[in-house]
Amino acid sequence: MADNVWRILAIDDDATKLGEIKENLVGAKRFLPDKIEVVTFQDFDKGIKALAEQRYDIVVLDLHAKSDPDAYANMGDVDQAGEKALDELKAIRFAPVIFYTGFPNKVMHLKSPIIKIVTKGGNIEELRIAVDEVLSTKLPQLVRHMEEQ
Repeated sequence: MADNVWRILAIDDDATKLGEIKENLVGAKRFLPDKIEVVTFQDFDKGIKALAEQRYDIVVLDLHAKSDPDAYANMGDVDQAGEKALDELKAIRFAPVIFYTGFPNKVMHLKSPIIKIVTKGGNIEELRIAVDEVLSTKLPQLVRHMEEQ
């Protein structure tokens, strides 16, 4: 029986990427005896709404949505959907975030112990490592305990 079931919210407008995230985190043996549950959203607004309504231990965010201005043209200061979602998340509750993006350089300034950055298109193992690093900090356990109390 699992010690904990860690809930991960993944938001990415690419259904294929969401499937890869879910498949590679849910079945990963590295998290045993704990289990991972991944809830996915292709719509950033719906994902943030879900975060306001339910507790998630980690949030995996893409940076760009299809509705964003051209990702390649905006290499400067324009906030994309993922960065806007991070701002909204901060107003709702505390949860560690992993940006899973093809444009890691655009969010590198946000990197911290509670915000990780993983390059999309690389080895999916890097995402599992980032989740493991977040869980090993015991921060999700502390946040869960505080919310329950």
